Amino acid sequence: MRKDPPSKVDVDVNCVEVFHSKIPFLRTFIKAFGGNTTHAKEKLESIVQPPPLSVSFLKIRDGSSFTSLQIMVDSSIAPASQLMPTGTCILAEGVLQKSSIQGKHAIELKGEKLLYIGMNHGFVHVDVPIITATNTEGFSENFQVSTSTFSTKEPKIEEPVSVDDTEIVSLETIKLLIDEKSKKVEELKRSDSNKALAAAEQDFHKINLLAAELEARSKSKPETEGQNIENLFFSNQAFLTTSGSLHLESFASALGNVYAFGPRFQADKSESTKYLAEKWMIETEIAFSELEDAMKCAEDFVKFVSNWVSENCHEELYFLSKRGDKTIIDRLNSMALAPFEKITYATAVEVLNKVTDKTFETKIQSGVALTEEHECYLVDKFYKKPVIIFDYPKELKSFNVRLNDDGKTVAAFDVIVPKVGALVRGSQKEERLNHLSKRIKELGLKKDQYEWYLDLCKQETVKH
Repeated sequence: MRKDPPSKVDVDVNCVEVFHSKIPFLRTFIKAFGGNTTHAKEKLESIVQPPPLSVSFLKIRDGSSFTSLQIMVDSSIAPASQLMPTGTCILAEGVLQKSSIQGKHAIELKGEKLLYIGMNHGFVHVDVPIITATNTEGFSENFQVSTSTFSTKEPKIEEPVSVDDTEIVSLETIKLLIDEKSKKVEELKRSDSNKALAAAEQDFHKINLLAAELEARSKSKPETEGQNIENLFFSNQAFLTTSGSLHLESFASALGNVYAFGPRFQADKSESTKYLAEKWMIETEIAFSELEDAMKCAEDFVKFVSNWVSENCHEELYFLSKRGDKTIIDRLNSMALAPFEKITYATAVEVLNKVTDKTFETKIQSGVALTEEHECYLVDKFYKKPVIIFDYPKELKSFNVRLNDDGKTVAAFDVIVPKVGALVRGSQKEERLNHLSKRIKELGLKKDQYEWYLDLCKQETVKH
């Protein structure tokens, strides 16, 4: 009997194998504290070198049940060292049989074919809030989320009521009339005129109904005209998130490398069709890393996607090359193989200022954001390949980007690709509490909204 297990499976290993898989992390840890990584590497590997295995027993899960399936894999099919790290993804095919060793598994899969998919660079998928009270970037426009708990339906009035058929009265006037009618009713109650008292009470009831109607109308006005905060669903301002990066930093402090994929919203108005109010973004956060590591990760990611599309989407690329862009195949191959150009923001401004064969709609000058027109010129005309621009002026980037030693620029970068423009934006985050607090103050942000985020620095976070 043969059975193909689900396409992705998680591999559990014994304690020695798990420890061995963590050697790269331990090297980073030792390096962070100034240790000799070469000596440490030799010493660690001499301690935890696993004995050669002829057969490996793997525990796999695909998420469909709580229990796992045991797979027996001979080393001739796949080396044990490749399968050691927890979370490794594989495709397995084999024969279901009675378990060869006593334990909690009644049956096992004797592996005959095994395809190693890999670790996907060890990034853990997490979710971040879509509604947040925190302005993530500190300068972009946000969509505010608000609603009220009262009904928008107006109260039913028994009959049209007005003090005078020829004039419309204000709520303040009605309240004065209520006071007068109330006094009149009290006077008639002390008299013997029951008929007059009944008429006065009827008028008093109608005026109260009119007052209730006017109050309801005033409450149902738009929030911009004033609304009691007690009537709102949220007790403070809430926004659709522009980015989940702040929350990802918290996750990275616990899990290492993490990523999220989901909708992000920005209320910034733009004439470009490439900028949308709602967009889906992949966001990553890497612990124990600096700007160079982040730029390398971004470049590797773009190269991987370009290569994958080139190898697996032949029909689509052929269609696009015939109907639209004739250079698309060559451009993808170039992005997958050639190294990206890396320049500072200052260099980009210098190059653009020397352009004589073109007049830009927006004048280029230091300290001003590069427009789509500027970026496209750099990659399409000047360098003619993808460009990574880094070390931007601090005024152009988020409050939590790490300040460089010059005190004027920050460790941020943009990956600009031909025919597209900015495809990836990233940065090294500020881990120093005093610098982060200063930036929050400079931008006039409400510090109390970022207390949870500042706690990461207070507890001695790592470079990320």
